Amino acid sequence: MKASEHGQGMSAAAQVATTPDILDQILSHPFGNRDLTSFLRVSPLFFHMAGRKLYSTLPISNALNTVSLSGSSGGSSGSGSYGREQLLPYVRTVLVERAPIPKRPIWAGWEELPPLPFVENVIIQPADASARQQGGQDTSLPSNALIERLCPSATRLHLATRRYIRGAKSMQPIPSLPNVNTLVLKVRAPDIHSVRRVLGDSDESSPPCPNIRQVHLLLWGDVVYPSKAFRRIPWPSKTGVSRRALMDLTEASYGPLTSRPHADLCAAVKHLGDREHVKVLHLYNVESVLKRDVEWADSMGYGDQRTVEDTLREMKEAFCRETEGAGDGDEVSVVSFNPATTFYDTFGLYGGDKQEAWYTSAVIKPSARLTALRQQLADRTGEPADHFLGLKEHDVQTVLDYYKE
Repeated sequence: MKASEHGQGMSAAAQVATTPDILDQILSHPFGNRDLTSFLRVSPLFFHMAGRKLYSTLPISNALNTVSLSGSSGGSSGSGSYGREQLLPYVRTVLVERAPIPKRPIWAGWEELPPLPFVENVIIQPADASARQQGGQDTSLPSNALIERLCPSATRLHLATRRYIRGAKSMQPIPSLPNVNTLVLKVRAPDIHSVRRVLGDSDESSPPCPNIRQVHLLLWGDVVYPSKAFRRIPWPSKTGVSRRALMDLTEASYGPLTSRPHADLCAAVKHLGDREHVKVLHLYNVESVLKRDVEWADSMGYGDQRTVEDTLREMKEAFCRETEGAGDGDEVSVVSFNPATTFYDTFGLYGGDKQEAWYTSAVIKPSARLTALRQQLADRTGEPADHFLGLKEHDVQTVLDYYKE
């Protein structure tokens, strides 16, 4: 049969679709890395299409070398038409994970590695809250020299607090990546005072990443899961959940904000504005955090006259202060306040922080059922529904089942 005759019997969709189109549809499903790896040796087409997805994000750490073409035995594991070197150009994001330094070094000879040519993002994983180190500088991250060697083309750097593990006396400075023009910063509410330490001193003669022009800052962690409070009270109590026990839970949920973040937020924003080239600041979830703080403080009887609008205005002024002698042609500073959902819609949930994942599901994007249960509890107790943001579905349901008026 001639090709034209064969084509006449095909549907319009089948004629339009090509093999790469079909494979692209197949590989668009959420396969795990093990499944994608099994596709690599099926054919050259499978190799490159699966490899593009498998290697779009590349993790590295003190204990994980995914770049070198030599295996631990010294034999080649990356050369040839199906070798790893064919896949490294697909890397767009390097995820720098934390791990103890192994007894046997795995990055020997890293100085000879070629740069990853098309890296756009470098993500530095936050420190694990449970990790410990006995003094000295935090050693849980690979050296900055390695990151700078692999990622000179990166244009976006992602940082997050906690920046160093407990017990360490100092943190590793951020890597100096000259092409980075965008900083994405995720800051826990209790850590807002440490933004200066995260970035380093702005009046250094040669600060790292000197060409950052815009910053995206997400503030989160103002509400926590009250696990310690649950251990202090009988839970669930067959004799009923008292109002005092419920208030203990809500107070523990809002614990991170007892220090009032207004001054620290303004100081952090001012520090960002002090960097010479930073002209654009996008803030996420800040307004919501401040509103919750004011409402909680008022309900507890220690509110002041400061409004959310006052703080937002002060933050904007701290960043957009007039520079003496500025000319008409100078770039105007811009500050925007955005909901947290905009941040996650733009950048996604990344980094593997379990507390952030919980916060997102409990505070930022709660399920419809959880929202409804919180409202039921609010109606029953007369407390605002936001007071129960720290409680999970089964917690709220338990309170509803056992609450004593």
